[in-house]
Amino acid sequence: MESFILGSELHPEDMYNILDQTPIIEDWSSIVRCREVLDHLLNEERPIYGVSTGFGQLANKWINRNQLGQLQVNLIRSHAAGMGDVVPKEITKTAMKLLANSLAKGRSGIRRQTLELLISMIQKDIVPVSYQLGSLGASGDLAPLAHIALALIGEGEVHGDSRLSAQVLKDNGLEPVTLEAKEGLALINGTHFITAYSLHILRDARKLLLQSAVSSMLTLEALKGTDTAFDDRIHELRMQKGQREVAKLLMKLLHGSHILESHHDPLADHKVQDPYVLRCIPQVNGAIQDAVEYLELIVSREVNAVTDNPLIFHESSEVISGGNFHAEPLALPLEMVNMALVELGNITERRLDRLVHPATAELPAFLASDPGVESGYMIAHYTAAAILNKMRVLAHPAVTDNTPTSGSQEDHVSMGMNSATKLYTVLGLARKIVAMEVLFAVRGLNMQQRPRSSDILENIIEYVNFKIPYVAEDHYTRKDLIRAEELLLSPEFSKFLEDLLA
Repeated sequence: MESFILGSELHPEDMYNILDQTPIIEDWSSIVRCREVLDHLLNEERPIYGVSTGFGQLANKWINRNQLGQLQVNLIRSHAAGMGDVVPKEITKTAMKLLANSLAKGRSGIRRQTLELLISMIQKDIVPVSYQLGSLGASGDLAPLAHIALALIGEGEVHGDSRLSAQVLKDNGLEPVTLEAKEGLALINGTHFITAYSLHILRDARKLLLQSAVSSMLTLEALKGTDTAFDDRIHELRMQKGQREVAKLLMKLLHGSHILESHHDPLADHKVQDPYVLRCIPQVNGAIQDAVEYLELIVSREVNAVTDNPLIFHESSEVISGGNFHAEPLALPLEMVNMALVELGNITERRLDRLVHPATAELPAFLASDPGVESGYMIAHYTAAAILNKMRVLAHPAVTDNTPTSGSQEDHVSMGMNSATKLYTVLGLARKIVAMEVLFAVRGLNMQQRPRSSDILENIIEYVNFKIPYVAEDHYTRKDLIRAEELLLSPEFSKFLEDLLA
């Protein structure tokens, strides 16, 4: 497995490498120098927030020199207060990498041995158990990150093992760390969980947008729609990047379709123009793509960021308090993508309705082979409607809420962690609806005596029929739905699409 260098700048196009690569440090000089400066300042007995003082509203409480280490241990124990669902292991591991990358910038005062333990845990796949609820998206992802830090000191849980982390570390030739001044705060005072969720969401959202383009064109072919609305001359006049790119992709998917040719004569075709859910796919999916790309831009900055507080500038021997832990820059675009994916669900469900609607002339009612005796995909559409309702409920932005905490010292918070976990759920729900469109549209095409579609779409139809065998009569529908979702989740299918479009 390749490595990425901690502490170095990661170019935006390479940021997804964090998900799969092993972190290493090549230059420890700034980390060591930063710690030396901090130790020097501590000898001068200066008041430094969270180092020689308490935290939050307790920042005016002076801490004796002999209690500075205990202060950090107490911080971790008390802040490991997460509840709710367990954060998926792969997301916690990404958060650990992002935390290590931030600490490696040499602004947080971490000791070399502490950072080395964190990196070793990543490399040996020792991943702490953390929880979704506990971060307010300001003051850092305090509770989720505290569960990582708790494992570093030997008192936490880890995935795949019921024992305390101290024993797991020992079995792997490692020893828990004894925290010293500033280290506990450095480990929990950042946006690393929100950023980790964002990275995983972005990678999967990119795949889903391509899959949505495919599913929508399968529907267009099943409904005998037209490609005239995808003409690049139309989209040049709008000048929206995402819209133009989606229109080009749709035309590529349809290129050479004999289904299109069979009803393309404007004099013979009674359809002057398609309904919006077909005609406006470039405008809707393009806007969704633009929202995803904006979040991508913000995250590409955040993966390189130092989001600790206070920060140590060893060049001038200064410790400066600020608010880089505040997740507002992430929370707002996360909510925009959340609403965008709900819109993807909205437009996709309307196409599902057209595929099963009894008034659709091109297809049998509810895609049943014998409507009346059979119900076809009638209730599968109900399931899509239920999923969409849940998505719409989750569209309410968490970022617009504010609950002051810590005796009102921390009086404005972003709720960015809730934005991230909510979006992670919405993305999974959107995938289910897009999977249904693939399933419904291919079934509709299977039920028609039709000309050949484009080479690309025919390859996809054949692939889907191989993975989900076509059964004409009513059968156990849930199996179809699960297989369709598994298809979209499959790395094999993603590679198949990429190769077709290369």
